[in-house]
Amino acid sequence: MRYGEILNSHKARVDSFLSAGRIDALSLDFSLDKWRVCSRASFGEYSSEYVVILKYCRPSPQEDNERIAAWVGWTSGNLMVQRYLLVYRQNCLQNKMDAAIRIKAPTTVEEFDLAVESLGFKKCCHASLLDLEKRRHGIAWYNVTSTFLYEAQLGGEIWLYWETDGEGNILARGAHDSP
Repeated sequence: MRYGEILNSHKARVDSFLSAGRIDALSLDFSLDKWRVCSRASFGEYSSEYVVILKYCRPSPQEDNERIAAWVGWTSGNLMVQRYLLVYRQNCLQNKMDAAIRIKAPTTVEEFDLAVESLGFKKCCHASLLDLEKRRHGIAWYNVTSTFLYEAQLGGEIWLYWETDGEGNILARGAHDSP
């Protein structure tokens, strides 16, 4: 894994990422971006792992923080979107377009691109998922019903994320190589 130097230089933070059971335990180690999960879909265990994460952002005026939203998708090795979340920076403001679209999972990356771009979202991340513990590309498949998605940067080239329930318990975590 080409990120070994970053991981070695941030060993304490990586250990914290891997072992924390609650998101509040990470607030001293990371500057966390918090997103509220407003919609989700997944297709049962179609693949043993996720290999790519996709994120589509909707540009929004800075003063309109409530409308900042993103779609986040996880793909399998054959680049089928197996799982996705619709997240908002603050409250779930489901406008008619967001509420009306129901993308079926699995779907091809191209179909997912077209669907979310038709809603005014632009791709802001297309990255390889990283297993920091095993130091390899790809992470084990999972499906959780999360309430929040948190993100943080590690050493400039690696991004971390956590999915939590409403109480702050970490349900899933992952890392990828792009913002």
